Amino acid sequence: MIFAMLVILVLVAVVAWFTAVISAIAVVQLAPPGQRISSLFRLGWLRFSTLSAQLGPAVAPHLTRYRLALFAFMACVVAAAAMSTLLATQRAS
Repeated sequence: MIFAMLVILVLVAVVAWFTAVISAIAVVQLAPPGQRISSLFRLGWLRFSTLSAQLGPAVAPHLTRYRLALFAFMACVVAAAAMSTLLATQRAS
């Protein structure tokens, strides 16, 4: 049972990761040609307010989707680590 839940968590994490990548690409494409790499770095450093101010309101839905996908991915990583620890302790006993 725990193994099946772990597989589901991995699938959710993969979907969240791809959603974050697609959102990041959309944010970078909205940046002016000379500022695309700096926008990518700001996105990586989670400076969403700077990106919103720089790129305008058109980037807001992409940043929101990126934030949610990143949060979902991190939550899946933490939950998968906890579940794999639980699975290891069950198999050991």
